[in-house]
Amino acid sequence: MAIDVNKIKVLGNLLNPSSGKKPVTGKKCLVLIRSDDESLDKSVLKRSITCQVEGPTKPEVLWSTAIAEPDIDERTVVGYFVPTKPGKHRLTVKCQGKKLPGSPFEYDVIGDCLDIEKLLQKVIVSGRGYELGKAFTYNQFVVDCSMVQPPLGNLKVHVKGPERAAANLSIIDNENGTFTIRYKPTSPGIYTINVKIAETDIPGSPFQVRVTEFLSS
Repeated sequence: MAIDVNKIKVLGNLLNPSSGKKPVTGKKCLVLIRSDDESLDKSVLKRSITCQVEGPTKPEVLWSTAIAEPDIDERTVVGYFVPTKPGKHRLTVKCQGKKLPGSPFEYDVIGDCLDIEKLLQKVIVSGRGYELGKAFTYNQFVVDCSMVQPPLGNLKVHVKGPERAAANLSIIDNENGTFTIRYKPTSPGIYTINVKIAETDIPGSPFQVRVTEFLSS
């Protein structure tokens, strides 16, 4: 389904210089994307939109979730990014690969530089799976990001095993600020699991996991 980009608008007080408001480091910079096409389902609009922020850092644009901003109405998708350094930022918004009218948008971010590693010290990892694992079956652990507010970026996990080994990986969003990480190693050995937010390792990452054929209780 082709979407008419001329019927999509990007809104927000921070986009209007006359509002006198500027984005602040460590705070949500809201991005409201609204379609004037009443026949366009919001879920389709969200899947069709891509956003990229460039500047002193490149924060991810996150869509509203159970713990973030609720959507405003049935035709508006709400996203946000959290700048961690002051300076000029440019937001490029595309729909089905085409730039929306007015894109890219410029933001003049104010505030102090933030230490992402320090902010991520609030992340808690629990469960046995980030230390010990069993081959040929699913192992798991939980990453609790609920104390990092606002969220700085998506949780990204990468698993690397011994030579010729691999691990099937899944990340389950529990929609309460926690994530369950499940992985299934294809052979015993030492596996390295990297867990990052905003391209920064969480405390303890990378984790060295000893995977055996048999796991004692």
